[in-house]
Amino acid sequence: MDQSNSSQSGNVLRGIVLGVGAILFVLLFLADKTNLTNRKKTGIEVADAAQNSPSQVAALPELQDPTYQELLRKLESSEGEQKVALLDSLVGMLEKNGLLAYEAYYASERASLESSLSNQFKAGVLAYQATKTTLVLGDSVLFRNYSDRAMETLEKLAEENPQNEEALLYLGLSYVESRLAQSAMRGRVT
Repeated sequence: MDQSNSSQSGNVLRGIVLGVGAILFVLLFLADKTNLTNRKKTGIEVADAAQNSPSQVAALPELQDPTYQELLRKLESSEGEQKVALLDSLVGMLEKNGLLAYEAYYASERASLESSLSNQFKAGVLAYQATKTTLVLGDSVLFRNYSDRAMETLEKLAEENPQNEEALLYLGLSYVESRLAQSAMRGRVT
């Protein structure tokens, strides 16, 4: 009698598992797949999406020091030359305090306001150097953001000034260390 009860309960259990599996298959088959693509987002696209979140800087923790917070408040309400001067001051303070990832971010902001060759070079090199910091290395989204930003900035600089050997060197290094196979091969010197 025990054998027939256990075989019946085994059949019931198999029926339940097969039923649940069939339901999952149908649900997956009928699921809305309109937003699926095979294209991977770049680090900048991921970071830009993160930038729309409440944090002040894409995926970077907020600066807690009141001096930085005051400067950032002033920065939000400033324009033109005043904004450039505040960014210069902020980048200088971040450099003195060894906050390279933040320095790179705001140097990039500075370069977007005044895109001279020296500003672009500084932003590109700082973004590359930030990829080596513990903060950025510990977060794949941050790493991708800074790595992509370094490559993009240094590529523009190399197009505008192909004789700038330092920019070409940092561009090659950013390609090789980007953790992207297609970029790493571009940075290889033959």
